Amino acid sequence: MKRVVTVLCTLILFLPMFGMAQKNLPESREATLVETTSPTEVMVRAKGIGQHDPSGLFKSPDPNVMNKRAEADAMKSAVYFLLFNAETPILQTAEEKLAFQNIQDSFFKADHLGKFISWESSRYSSRVKMSKTSVKVEKSYKINKQLIVDELVEKGIIAARENIVSKIGMPYIMVLPQSKDDQSPLDMLSEPKYKKAAEVVESYLTSRQYDVLVPEAVQATNAMQQTSSFMSGMAEDYSYQLALSIGSDIYLTYSINLESRKVGSTKVTKASAGVRAYETTTSRLLGTATGYSEERPGSELMLVEEAVNNAVDQTLSKLMSYWKSDLERGLQYKLVVSLGSGFNSDTAEDIAWGFGDILKKVTTEYKENVISDKTLDYLIWCAPKDYERSSDVYRTLKQNYLNQGLPGELDRGTINRKLLLLNIKE
Repeated sequence: MKRVVTVLCTLILFLPMFGMAQKNLPESREATLVETTSPTEVMVRAKGIGQHDPSGLFKSPDPNVMNKRAEADAMKSAVYFLLFNAETPILQTAEEKLAFQNIQDSFFKADHLGKFISWESSRYSSRVKMSKTSVKVEKSYKINKQLIVDELVEKGIIAARENIVSKIGMPYIMVLPQSKDDQSPLDMLSEPKYKKAAEVVESYLTSRQYDVLVPEAVQATNAMQQTSSFMSGMAEDYSYQLALSIGSDIYLTYSINLESRKVGSTKVTKASAGVRAYETTTSRLLGTATGYSEERPGSELMLVEEAVNNAVDQTLSKLMSYWKSDLERGLQYKLVVSLGSGFNSDTAEDIAWGFGDILKKVTTEYKENVISDKTLDYLIWCAPKDYERSSDVYRTLKQNYLNQGLPGELDRGTINRKLLLLNIKE
């Protein structure tokens, strides 16, 4: 009983401190993303609650005071949404959210948040009287999301993208339209809407200082044919094979849809864009998002740009979350070893076992995809500090193969940033 009383007393002492820590947080916390207007800014529509309950028997609430307080709360709700409740929030891990609690009271002061607001609507989207002493208003805000991220990085709340990629290298990203069946994505780029979408995504990526690979049709096709000959039996996924052959870490595919209708005598169009991000070596889906434009008359290409901007921002935020979780595994490569036709099944088995022993020593982790008499197919993860380049991996594998006295000779087929295609010759 005495212990319970002690705990209750402790809680009572800390309750005022907890209340002070929360005093600047928004009361409403209702907000939605309207659109991504640029690589750094987003438009958010948010609601805020304002109260005014003056003391004194003959004093009445002041509507202007309630409105001002509701506007301040709406601004806080808009920023709170980006930090915690957006589909891809700025604060993504439990550690980041815990660290933010140390600064949240000062962060949510209205005068501090004002520096992130580049524009706000002059009129309310709605104003509802909740009681005699409170109102709820809705406004739109254009917020510089990048400024928020930069400040949180400076305060050590979240890790800088540069710090993350410095450990695994700056990722290379390739952008291609999503193709169907045996259609080449390179052919689709001749269509204006797909070409425009590629330009928007690539511009978005370069503005964020990502390394973007733009495939050259002839070189990519030749490399893809060579890659395909080594990887027989795989699904006919042109985007995946192109990404592997060119050496990107991640490839983005996008789809575009335009829908038009008549409103009176005016034709209006709405664009939608789906953007997906894949891990090149595994073709694993890392993030997907759909963006929409407003429905209105005008240039279809402008509507495509609007829809793509809305989708790509969300997808890139999901990519950052993936990098944070996968960072400890190291650099990933796809390794395919082709055995010469002269090896019998027993010798092929010895080679497979021996190669597995080599990978245990060389890699931090590896996964067997296919082990057959003719092909050894792996995913491998290597420590970045030991293997800065794919050629370093090949050289170490070759030396270990020779030292282990395995049959034949390990030789290079094709090597790029993410793919090692090797041969074992008799």
